[in-house]
Amino acid sequence: MKRLGVKILFGFLFLATIAQAQNYSLPDSTHDSRTSILHDYEKYRHPEEKLMALEKTIDLFFEDVDYQNAVPYIDEFNDLAERQNDIYYKALGNYYSGTLFLSQYKLAKAIQHLIIAKSILLTDPDNPKTEYLFARIYLSSSACYQSCNMLPEAYDLVQEGLGYCSDSIAPMVYLKLNNNLALIYKEMNKMEDAISIYKKILPVLNKLKNDKNFKHDIEYTVNINLGQCYAKLNMMDTALVYLHSANEYALTNANKARYLAVIGSLYKNEKEYIVAENNFQKALNLLSNENDYTLTATINMNIAEIYYNMQKYDSALVYINQGIEYAKKGNELSEETSGLYMKAQILRKQNRLVESLSYMDEHKVMMDSLYKVMNIEELSQLMLQTEIKAIEKEYNQQQYIIKLEHSKERFRFYCLIAILGGVIVIVVLLLNRKRIILKNKKIKEEMLSMELETRNRELAFNVVALKKKNEIFTEVINKLLTIKENVAKDETKDALSRVIKEIEKTNEGNFWEEFEIRFKQVHSDFYQQLIKRFPNLTTNELRLCAFLKLNLTTKEISSITGQSPLSIDKARYRLRKKLGLEKGLSINLTNFISGI
Repeated sequence: MKRLGVKILFGFLFLATIAQAQNYSLPDSTHDSRTSILHDYEKYRHPEEKLMALEKTIDLFFEDVDYQNAVPYIDEFNDLAERQNDIYYKALGNYYSGTLFLSQYKLAKAIQHLIIAKSILLTDPDNPKTEYLFARIYLSSSACYQSCNMLPEAYDLVQEGLGYCSDSIAPMVYLKLNNNLALIYKEMNKMEDAISIYKKILPVLNKLKNDKNFKHDIEYTVNINLGQCYAKLNMMDTALVYLHSANEYALTNANKARYLAVIGSLYKNEKEYIVAENNFQKALNLLSNENDYTLTATINMNIAEIYYNMQKYDSALVYINQGIEYAKKGNELSEETSGLYMKAQILRKQNRLVESLSYMDEHKVMMDSLYKVMNIEELSQLMLQTEIKAIEKEYNQQQYIIKLEHSKERFRFYCLIAILGGVIVIVVLLLNRKRIILKNKKIKEEMLSMELETRNRELAFNVVALKKKNEIFTEVINKLLTIKENVAKDETKDALSRVIKEIEKTNEGNFWEEFEIRFKQVHSDFYQQLIKRFPNLTTNELRLCAFLKLNLTTKEISSITGQSPLSIDKARYRLRKKLGLEKGLSINLTNFISGI
């Protein structure tokens, strides 16, 4: 019976802390700030401004644990976010809806909205506000799984949430996630791990004390939970230290009463019944104007247990009756059943055996009902877990399909990149090949030009050489003519005349024939092109064109032909007329001939 009373008390306190994990905190009233924002909210007309104002409004409702009054604003927020098609605000709206359903213990709907919020947010990773919202989503999600007794899943969600915040970035969310983690350890009976988490929270709490928005009830929750953990480890002195610290931050009568109830239970376990009863009585006084029937029932039953252990059965009967009555008011079937069992034991000690048996029978009936309720609740919880897992499975399937589509898109994108890359490589190779061809062509042209220039120079040199030979022949002829005049015999004169004529004939023909042969070797189709375009050109004009093609000057041409420079200039002028260049004086005759 003693263990049962302790179990009832600690069970209630655990449920109270779970409620705080779901609601995060029980803050002071923020009605003034809320009224101010609501007043400003009415004047906003631009959708973006209105969304921001609604966000502030809903956050204040949530801080004030006033979820029901936030409903119309959440509905309007979701509608406006949908119309604006804003990714962040759509995700935030689903977070609000999920947290609202969590407060109403509609866990399947809560999980559904929170999963949607997360999936929407994953499409907008570059938004600087997403990390904070991710942390809040994981906070609410972990509370949902805790409430469904899915502790491993809740643990994973808390760890993921902690990856999005720290004690310097979003410290309040960081605190609440760690509080949820500690509660998970507590429920798994890992008290050392829970204590480690709570001690990590305490320095962060101290840093935030000067923040005007800081809620001291968080310090109350952390310290009272620490005290409970140490109590479970039978470290009573340490437990009392933290429990007394919790009392300093108890801002409401309900919290003060819970603190006194925990202290009373610890002393009761140590069999210090007078101190225990004193604390329980103080707690009852604080709850006199409260409607906390469950806690009141639990405290009355603990006092009844103290009197029972002290063998004060009449007093024990008074308090057990009060405990049963409050358990009925609070519709707490398990507390009522425990109370009936204790009452039967008290009556048995008073030798009121018939009444004792009667209440024992009633206790058995209640136990059957309780087992049925527990079975129904267990079945409901299993069904809820199954529904949540089905929601998760559906979400994972959708995510898999999305990832598959993204993989296909990435594959198509990579293929396109590869094709474009291949095209670019081919274009670059073609351009490079063209550049190389052009470069080779240019080099070839330069080489041909150099070769042509060299051959032109050789040809010009040969012409000069031929001219020199011609001059030598002329000089020989002149000398033979002088000899002829001085010879007396007619036969000798005739012979010399024949030699001179032969030399003159040979000299003239050989020079031009040899020049023509050598010139055509260098410029094979020059005469053909020239005659084709200008068929009226004479032999001398063709030769002049050949000299110009070799880029010879008037003086050099004069030296080769034996004509005066003036005659050569006149010949050039006549040639210009025949070539149709008399009107275009700006066109250089040599350049024109070179271009043919």
